[in-house]
Amino acid sequence: MRRSLSIRRSLPISCHFMSQVSLVGACLMWQGLKRGKGYGSFFFEGKNMYAHRVSYLLFKGPIPDGLFVLHHCDNRCCVNPAHLFLGTHNDNIADMVAKGRTARWDKKASTKLTPRLVEVIRKAEGSSRFLGALFDVCHSTIQAIKKNKKWIGVQA
Repeated sequence: MRRSLSIRRSLPISCHFMSQVSLVGACLMWQGLKRGKGYGSFFFEGKNMYAHRVSYLLFKGPIPDGLFVLHHCDNRCCVNPAHLFLGTHNDNIADMVAKGRTARWDKKASTKLTPRLVEVIRKAEGSSRFLGALFDVCHSTIQAIKKNKKWIGVQA
C-alpha cells in the first residue's frame, strides 16, 4: 500500500485528476467524489475544489477573482476543458435562462403567482410583509422576487 501511494504522488497532478474521469459522448465525466447537487470534488492545492474548476486550472489557466467556471454542455459532472468557459454570476444566470433551465411557473401546479403578477410585485411599493399578505405568498418570496433571485426570466 505504501508503495502505491508514493507512485501516485510522483505522477503529475493532471494524471491523477484524469484517472478519475471517463468519456461519455463528448463529455469527460467525473467519477470521483461528488458534492451536493452532483458537482465533482477534487483535493487540489491544499483544499477541496469543484472538479470542473480544477480542470479549468489544470488545462486552461488561472481563474480571475469573481469569475465562475461554466459548462457549455450543462453537465455538472463534465470536466472536459473544451466544454468549460469563464463568466460572471450574471452570465451564469443568463445562460441558464437562455437554455430554459429556470423554474417555470406553468410547470408547477402549486404556484400562486404568474409572470404578470411578478411584474406587478416588482413595481409595487410597500413592505414585503404587506405585499406577501396581498398576494398570499411568504414575505421572503416577495423579497426574492424584488432582488431578482426568483422569477429571474420575468422583467418588470
